[in-house]
Amino acid sequence: MTAIRHVRIVAAIAFTLLSRIAGATDAPCGALVPARRDAVRRGTEYLKIFFEGEENRAALGTDAVSIFLELGETAEDAKIREIALREARRLATPLAKAYAAPKGLAARESLMGALSLLPDSRPLHLSKKSSLRLLSSVRTRLEYRDPDETYYGTRFDASRLDALDGDTLFNLLIAAYTVERARTAFPGLPAPRLGLGDVLRFALARLYASFGAGDDERAGDDFYLASHVAYVLSDYSRIRLQAEGLGPLLPYLRAQVPQVLAAGDTEAAAEIADVLRQTGATDADPDVCRLTRLLLETQRPDGSWPRPDAEDAYDSVHPTWVGVHSLRERTFLPGGAWADRIRALLGSDPASAPPSR
Repeated sequence: MTAIRHVRIVAAIAFTLLSRIAGATDAPCGALVPARRDAVRRGTEYLKIFFEGEENRAALGTDAVSIFLELGETAEDAKIREIALREARRLATPLAKAYAAPKGLAARESLMGALSLLPDSRPLHLSKKSSLRLLSSVRTRLEYRDPDETYYGTRFDASRLDALDGDTLFNLLIAAYTVERARTAFPGLPAPRLGLGDVLRFALARLYASFGAGDDERAGDDFYLASHVAYVLSDYSRIRLQAEGLGPLLPYLRAQVPQVLAAGDTEAAAEIADVLRQTGATDADPDVCRLTRLLLETQRPDGSWPRPDAEDAYDSVHPTWVGVHSLRERTFLPGGAWADRIRALLGSDPASAPPSR
């Protein structure tokens, strides 16, 4: 009797989920909001459970904090904000303590982790004492050292960025963003010779390889570099982007949609949809609608999105990370210091943030 009842319950749950998906994907584009909200709530719950595993927290470090902090600062759903901010704070506290310990910043990855936490001390509810200890550790780690080698692990020549492959440029972009964001909050930190402005100017003018053009590995690296230029400009979705500020990158990302849909690539679909939503696009946008439908169709019952070729914890969680972020109803924060910094670096204003509340 118990087994039969269990089977019936499982079948009922499966039928409900399939009905939701079918209803969402058959609905007009403008009617996808309820399905997106449900997908985000289930995906957030999956992320929360995923990071209950100590090995997953260790593998992602401050990336785990960033997943929840971005969601907590920009999600329109009050419940999602509450859950995400609580998780971000829970994950950040032991990391800040570990980085501030003696030899806690011996590895470059730890230094970059500390630099990523410092600007968010307030929303992460790090105590003043903890923040000061962390800042002191960072300054000690940087003292009397070459900033470029300490931040990036090597020196890069701004005039030779075209010699770097897409993956190296991607890592350089993220490192330069992390440094610039920390220096925006703490101007006394040493400035590297090669700054975020140098990387952005090059990346905005670069010729990117497209999916289906013959070199899929290069196209994949180029795609993620392009999408993350948008993330950096928007301070990871905190600031609304002006489409014209992305130059040729927005048409490039839109041009990838047919190949992404044909391949069922949910990670790429989520990143394109997220960038388009950063510019104010909604479900009524044909590309956003088609990408959203793919994500709603492929979310698993446990709230995650799969990646069959995952090699580590980062690979495993990344589809769900970007899936949740791309589907959320969002608000934008006032541009403030980051928008001013980007304007100064580029001599223009690719991001603006009219108050949305």
